[in-house]
Amino acid sequence: MRRFLVLAALFLTVLASSRRHRLLRKLLQKPVNYDDAPSNVETVWYTNMRLDHFTWGDTRTFDMRVMWNNTFYKPGGPIFFYTGNEGALESFVTATGIMFDLAPQFNASIIFAEHRFYGKTMPFGNDSYATLANVGYLTSEQALADYAELLTDLKRDNNTLGKTFPANTRVISFGGSYGGMLSAWFRQKYPHLVQ
Repeated sequence: MRRFLVLAALFLTVLASSRRHRLLRKLLQKPVNYDDAPSNVETVWYTNMRLDHFTWGDTRTFDMRVMWNNTFYKPGGPIFFYTGNEGALESFVTATGIMFDLAPQFNASIIFAEHRFYGKTMPFGNDSYATLANVGYLTSEQALADYAELLTDLKRDNNTLGKTFPANTRVISFGGSYGGMLSAWFRQKYPHLVQ
């Protein structure tokens, strides 16, 4: 009986990892409720994010979702900034423990920014994926510019979010997978914003 259970578990593992059996893999995975952010994280909306950061005269904007935790922040502490990637923001907030583990030691504020066209940050609402013209704004360059605009604004008085950090506040970016690449590119493209 024990041998049978071991073989059955092995068979299901191999079957679930197969590309052809995505449905079974989904059934075996524990469901995640992406509507629930951790209770110690505040959700805010950064309004008036530019849709196109690189075309002069384009004044269209959208709302970008941001989550943060200032529990451990003290003046002089850094911002731990998560460069959101391809998914709902809650999934990254709940799975990125290292930022929460390190924040008390560094007196850091923790900020997660949702990537445009994912989660609830839909520049064109329900029509965000309706046309190629709309989807054309789904680029890593535009996302990095979103993050740069957000961080720049957070260091201004009377900013959109109503929370201000000193101009010399250091920013340390985090990310995993595509978000990790964004984090590295962010540091490379905007070295004046990310240390």
